[in-house]
Amino acid sequence: MSARDIFDMSRFGTLLRTRRGGVALMFALAAIPVTGAVGLAIDYGFWNQARSQLAAAADAAVVNTVKIAGTQYAAGDSNWYNEGVAAGSQWFEAQLGSLSDATLAAGSPTVTLTRNGLTFTATVSYNAATNTFFARLFNILTLPLAGTSSSTLTTAPYNEILLALDNSSSMLIGASPADQQQIEELTPCDPSASNSGQSYTSLSYTCVGYTGQNCPVVAHSPYPLSGKTFADPAAGGTAPRCTNLPKVNGQYPLAQAPCAFACHWDANSNDYYGAVRRWNATGMVSIQLRFDVVQSATANVLSTLQQYDLPGIYNITVGVSTFNTDLTQIYPASGGEATADLADAPAAVRAIAANVVSGASGNTGNTDFIQSMTTLSKIATPSGDGTAADKPKKSLILITDGMQDTPGSGRYWGGIPLSACTLLKDPPYNYTIYVLYTPYYSLTNGWYVQNVKSYVEGSTPSQLQSAMQNCASDPVNDFYVASDSAGIQAALAAFLKAATRTAVRFTQ
Repeated sequence: MSARDIFDMSRFGTLLRTRRGGVALMFALAAIPVTGAVGLAIDYGFWNQARSQLAAAADAAVVNTVKIAGTQYAAGDSNWYNEGVAAGSQWFEAQLGSLSDATLAAGSPTVTLTRNGLTFTATVSYNAATNTFFARLFNILTLPLAGTSSSTLTTAPYNEILLALDNSSSMLIGASPADQQQIEELTPCDPSASNSGQSYTSLSYTCVGYTGQNCPVVAHSPYPLSGKTFADPAAGGTAPRCTNLPKVNGQYPLAQAPCAFACHWDANSNDYYGAVRRWNATGMVSIQLRFDVVQSATANVLSTLQQYDLPGIYNITVGVSTFNTDLTQIYPASGGEATADLADAPAAVRAIAANVVSGASGNTGNTDFIQSMTTLSKIATPSGDGTAADKPKKSLILITDGMQDTPGSGRYWGGIPLSACTLLKDPPYNYTIYVLYTPYYSLTNGWYVQNVKSYVEGSTPSQLQSAMQNCASDPVNDFYVASDSAGIQAALAAFLKAATRTAVRFTQ
């Protein structure tokens, strides 16, 4: 073949015009970038897999950093910071496992931790690189990886909740008007109707064989009691005897005029409080007293707190006291003013005895808020900021009818004195006070009409309610009115939720 044949341009043009040859050439030329793109996609897949592993490891690390730090801080561990950071690093390594195609940079990851009050914030940052395979054809040896993950945890503040239950005699009226009417129908013993303002029926006793008293003895009642006999198993199958009326044939007359207010004397068989208890025990009647409802509702709420370990979860301690002429701590029985161990708290509340004023004392008053709050101030410690177990925020929940009735020659009755509340609301104690007001309702008893009615019915809101609202730290949000079990439980749940600032449900 001659040189002319080799450089024959007409033959070269023919080659270019041949379709099969063109396709082959184009495919050969395109194979280079296509192969490179596929190779880069494979490299990217390894890079993305490593990125996902690192991100998951960082997420686990920050969560456990704040969790461990918060837990150790709450336990009073001064080394909480170092333990939190160490836990974060360990969780990062454990979650990450091995990175066969990637390498962490020196000093990576970096775990940082800060605290602001009870809020813990952790950040984990990392730097790494994946080795390439196909990208090396383009002189790209590694692909960089970097990322950051953050987490914030606010732990529950420490709270101490003190419950103060009014168990004075005035809390022993019927829990409802229907309960009160049953008591009055079963225990009338007032020989005078002159100051009651009610329509009374005069009932006479025959004084056969009895001298020294004007006969007949007349008692008064707004109820049609003539001919009725009320069985009392402790009194020979009859109604309670009226010891304030003269004896007939050596026996005090049977009850014939309403009382049931300010005449609960003692726990013996001659008093009306004891009679109500006996009637309930025999199933003859079912009468609830106001303190019965408070007692039951409080015990139920404490039972729920204990059942779901809410004190442990939300850093709550609880103490229970009763008050009348003075304050008495009921639970815990020893070891401080409050505890997170509520295992025996419901039973302790259910075992509270009513403070019944003895008839021998002249039925003097027995609700002294100032003395009770003064006693509490002596055994309690000031409220803290809630950031540690020894610095709990403190709240007092008062459950009462709000009637101050101090004993002694200078007997006073009226609304709760504001000074009894400011003693604990103001520095140095700084308590938040919640008030659950269990209101009176209109009664027929003469003593109520003479001494209490004006405080309960004289205005809207009543003087007692206004005094109770002023006692609360927030007269609107920290004050609740309830008289039945469901209402009292709802109020206590609302107070506990507000005091702990949690969305906890307190139900039974």
